[in-house]
Amino acid sequence: MAQRSTWPHTATFTRSYHRSATTSVITQSLQQEVGEIADARGQASIEQTETQLIISVEAADLTALRAGINTWLRLVTVAESVHALGDTISDNP
Repeated sequence: MAQRSTWPHTATFTRSYHRSATTSVITQSLQQEVGEIADARGQASIEQTETQLIISVEAADLTALRAGINTWLRLVTVAESVHALGDTISDNP
């Protein structure tokens, strides 16, 4: 069960993947950013199930929440694009 946030504003989004290996690669790509992006106005956490990536963004105000959401959605998009590119390259040596 998820812990109750101490931040007044939260958003959680989930991405589902067809393969658990893809979920693991994307999660590992993003995990290193968790502590680097946190500041006094917000933070994020990442959880993984077998085929789902769950990102929770918490913030002190709505502006910081929006910025955090935009940052993490962009990071997910980049990680997915790089992973897809790697799959394309490995499929076509």
